[in-house]
Amino acid sequence: MRLYQILRFIFPELQLYDFVKQNGLVAKKRNAVQFANGSLNRIRPTSFASVNGISNISNRNETPKALARKLKILAAKSGDADKLDDKFSVVLEKLTNIMLEQDEFLRSLVSTFKLPYLTGEQGKLLNIILLAGPPGTGKKRALNYLVHFLDEQDLFPFEKTIEIDLGQYSERDIDINFIADVSGAFSEGQGIVCFSRWEKTHTRIQEYIAELLANGFFRTEQGVKIQAENYFIILYMDKVPKESGPYETIPQSILEDIPVSFRHCIRSFAISAPLSKDSLKRIFQFKLDEKGSEFATRLQIHTKYESPFIDDMVLYLEKENRAGEAIEEWIDRSYVEKIQSLVAEDKIRKGSEISLLMKDGQPAVRSESKGWFLKPSTSIQKESVEDVLTELNKFIGLESVKQEINRLANLISQRREREALGQDIGPLTLHLSFTGNPGTGKTTVARLIGRLYKAMGLLKEGHTIECSRQDLVAGYVGHTAPQTMSKVKEAIGGVLFIDEAYTLVQNKQDSFGKEALDTLLKAMEDNRSDLAVIVAGYTNEMKDFFNANPGMSSRIPNAIEFPDYAPTEMLSILRLLCGKDFQIPVEADQGLMDVFEMRQIPGRNDSGNGRLVRNILDEAKKRQGDRLSKTPSALADDFKTLLPEDFGIGQKETFNLESAFAGIVGLDKVKTFIQSLENQIRLEKIRKDAGLAGDTGQRLNMVFSGNPGTGKTTVARLIAKMLREIGVLKKGHLVEVTRKDLVAEYIGQTARKTADVVKEAIGGVLFIDEAYQLAEGGVSDFGKEAIDTLIREIENNKDNLVVILAGYTNEMDSLIKMNPGLRSRIPINIEFLDYTPEEMVLISEINAKRKGFTIEKEVISQLPKYFAGRQVLGKNESGNGRLVDNLIDSARRKQSERIMASWLQEGKKGDSLTEQEKKELSTLTLEDFEIGIGTSNKSSLSKLDEIIGLENVKKFIREISAQTEISKLRGEMGISAGGKQSLHMVFLGNPGTGKTTIARILAQRLNEIGVIPGEKVVETDRSGLVAGFVGQTAIKTGEKIQEALGGVLFIDEAYSLARGDGNDFGKEAIDTIVKAMEDHREDLIVILAGYSADMENFFNANEGLRSRFPNVITFPDYSLSELMEIANSMLKGKGYLLSKEAREALAQTIQLKVLEKNFGNARGIRNIVEKTERKFANRLIALKQTGKDLTEEILITILPEDFAGL
Repeated sequence: MRLYQILRFIFPELQLYDFVKQNGLVAKKRNAVQFANGSLNRIRPTSFASVNGISNISNRNETPKALARKLKILAAKSGDADKLDDKFSVVLEKLTNIMLEQDEFLRSLVSTFKLPYLTGEQGKLLNIILLAGPPGTGKKRALNYLVHFLDEQDLFPFEKTIEIDLGQYSERDIDINFIADVSGAFSEGQGIVCFSRWEKTHTRIQEYIAELLANGFFRTEQGVKIQAENYFIILYMDKVPKESGPYETIPQSILEDIPVSFRHCIRSFAISAPLSKDSLKRIFQFKLDEKGSEFATRLQIHTKYESPFIDDMVLYLEKENRAGEAIEEWIDRSYVEKIQSLVAEDKIRKGSEISLLMKDGQPAVRSESKGWFLKPSTSIQKESVEDVLTELNKFIGLESVKQEINRLANLISQRREREALGQDIGPLTLHLSFTGNPGTGKTTVARLIGRLYKAMGLLKEGHTIECSRQDLVAGYVGHTAPQTMSKVKEAIGGVLFIDEAYTLVQNKQDSFGKEALDTLLKAMEDNRSDLAVIVAGYTNEMKDFFNANPGMSSRIPNAIEFPDYAPTEMLSILRLLCGKDFQIPVEADQGLMDVFEMRQIPGRNDSGNGRLVRNILDEAKKRQGDRLSKTPSALADDFKTLLPEDFGIGQKETFNLESAFAGIVGLDKVKTFIQSLENQIRLEKIRKDAGLAGDTGQRLNMVFSGNPGTGKTTVARLIAKMLREIGVLKKGHLVEVTRKDLVAEYIGQTARKTADVVKEAIGGVLFIDEAYQLAEGGVSDFGKEAIDTLIREIENNKDNLVVILAGYTNEMDSLIKMNPGLRSRIPINIEFLDYTPEEMVLISEINAKRKGFTIEKEVISQLPKYFAGRQVLGKNESGNGRLVDNLIDSARRKQSERIMASWLQEGKKGDSLTEQEKKELSTLTLEDFEIGIGTSNKSSLSKLDEIIGLENVKKFIREISAQTEISKLRGEMGISAGGKQSLHMVFLGNPGTGKTTIARILAQRLNEIGVIPGEKVVETDRSGLVAGFVGQTAIKTGEKIQEALGGVLFIDEAYSLARGDGNDFGKEAIDTIVKAMEDHREDLIVILAGYSADMENFFNANEGLRSRFPNVITFPDYSLSELMEIANSMLKGKGYLLSKEAREALAQTIQLKVLEKNFGNARGIRNIVEKTERKFANRLIALKQTGKDLTEEILITILPEDFAGL
């Protein structure tokens, strides 16, 4: 190839310049693609040239214009038209003499090439021809001869047809190899191009070809125009039509496989007919005699055979369903190559005679009393069925698998015997399903199955192609089918082994996986006589896979379960793996079997069986290396010996529950229950080991209910270790998850996500925190799918998995009650109570010590009261252990800030510390905890005394405070109090009468005397409790109640909760509040506030409420003098003074304001004060603008005019 051509091959852009320069439209890029010399049909007259080799097309090529001119002239002259008919008649006659049983096909084929000569069109595609029919019927052979005969008749100036196999191009080949090959094929300006496997190529290639067929050209993305004017385009296809000929239109069964974009472009078609057995015999005998003549001429070997040999060979080759192709392949590979090989090895002497015959159903050759089977020359020894089964039976374990495969081999043998007797045996299914855990020998047995099928004559090659989803499923639309078929074609004649086959279709939306499965099912049907598909995977997943894909289950009826290896079998595998490199003392056997027993986890197990044995051996080698590295005098035998200690034998981890509990503060009831459970489990195991009891059916799944920070995770971890030490669990690890680890975002993914989590936890404990959240989303929520999957996995792994569900007490009770499946499988419920203040102090000391700190005694003495105020009973997200953690971490930060500030001020450095300074660094002081922050300096009773007016209210508060305090003291001394006093209250009165202020003082007082743990008052009204949709009000009200726990819930204008009809959501809020009052008697006080008349109507409509609020306090309106006093107090608090005149003006203003309907008592006074401040400020600004100096007296003195107009 010249430099000119090479550059244009490498840089397609140069073609554009050539195109324009030469003819203004299309470049004539000669020899840009290299052509092959080898012909498909081995005939001298003409041949196909495939795009991959190199050859000259012709030395007698006419130019496109010359060819077009010839077509036009022939079509124009009637005399030449008659001559044209004669020429094509000669071509047809010659073809008919060569081809057998294809008269109709040949007439159609010749007419497709005659058509352009009749129309005389130029500058266009000459014709687009569909060439289809059964494989091996001579379609390409006929085309080759046709082109040769056309050339002989001076009708077409080419002797070669260029074939492009479109199925060979991957996606990345399109822009380089495909474009280059097609460009080269059309570079001569005229000719015949045959496209094969176009129905299975990439969609982008199909789009390019469709454009070429429709327009006569296509343009690449780089701008290169590929033009096909004056070309015949052949669309070649091997397909047996279901309809019988002759055909006036393309048969529907063939049309279905033609892309829609191609269909309207096809102008002509020719479809070959199947060959009869007589024709196949004639073809076979002709080919055989042809080669026999060659042997006689070149090798002086004379061939003979009896006539039955021809019949037997046609039957032998017929099963390949490739007709003439199978004959030609056998003649060339099995017959010619084998004879040549035997002559080369002097096993057959030149000048001798050979006899062809059938031996045991296989073709063979005999010469001078010696015989050989005729098969392709190979160095691979032919195996017998007995050889393969003997190898199978040598496998360690897998007894049930061996039985199934031996049974399968016997059934196949019996089928042949029945077939020989003429019985109807039906089709044979070679496909299998292998189920079981990894490492159980599925892949090894699949390879052996391929060899077995080959030995039995069921498969031609018997090889095994191993693949998984990633090898079959592509990432783009339209790519999966070709990718799957590529693997299928690799496996033809052997076994296609698909591991983890259940992942092929991951959910209903997995269109790519479904495409792979559909393609596979069709390939299994189309190649049932020469392809075995073995699908493999976990047992349960494969069951689900078959249930979801009936088409697969109907084609693979035979399933073989691969059991896990027993410890004795794993020991044998270990010794086999050691081989000659390592030796293990016999005394290690029992210890090794114990190791295998503990680490071989039943159920779905990724790292057990053979993989586990290999991993254990690898671990032992590493330990041996560490051991010998410390032994300088190690001998050669030492390096070959693996001792028990190298396998971890005798290094069992010890666990004592009592010792473990000693480090846990509180939880006495929990500890007692778990110790009792431990004793029960140990006793059951002793009984079982002694053979005294069967399966008790006891389940160890549990519910841990209680607030966060109460030690649930810690106890779960101890239970896992305890169950491992007893022998109930094999790994004893803890897998902690929440809803987000189980529930996916899309349909169908949650089950897999949950199953993967369960798989990780097998052999240990699965701890699901806040498990109630799985059921909070309703029926359509994916959490239900997680629960259903969890129930199924608990059942499937009940002997080697413990599940602990954890969460708030009420929510967990609801979860278990709402799910009978969970209730029956999780029988144990352990409640974790909140820590007492004293327990939290101990936890604080332990926490601080673990972090390297000590807490001052002064802090320790004050912590109980601090925790009592912060540790709120009920649903508490930030109490218990979490409260301790936060407190200690906060103290550490405060200590760091305090010490660094002090050292910077004193100029200290950390390079030389005294013992006192070191002690200071590890001590947390009262200043670091700031326990007093947030607590009022004034007592509640002092604040009560400062309240203006409300004498009857203050008297009541003091009385109830005294009564409550004395009742508490009597109770602490063991004196019966006659029942706990209800402190829920109703505050009646107009706005601004001090109800909210009194509520805060009351909360502080009750906290001071230890009635409630906190002094928080949560203020709300209807809008803070009632939601706008069904079911949301209870949640919204519940959130306010939780916020108020440990303090007071103050509901203003409470009567508005019942202002609607029977369907109003306010009733739901009332019901939720009443229930909370019952559930939280010890740590919640509810105060309802509102107008007297409205609250009376409210209680009349809800009689059940009146008894729950025994304490009713009426807040009267303030008197004029009290309002004046309140105003004076507010102004004084803001730094103002009233002149005598201003005081009189304020009194007059208040007198007028109280007459207004919505004055609002103290709120009205506040409004007056705020307006007065604004008028005062405006007056002073105006005064300043006059140039007057603003003295201190002016800046603080309120004048009468500041009240004007209020």
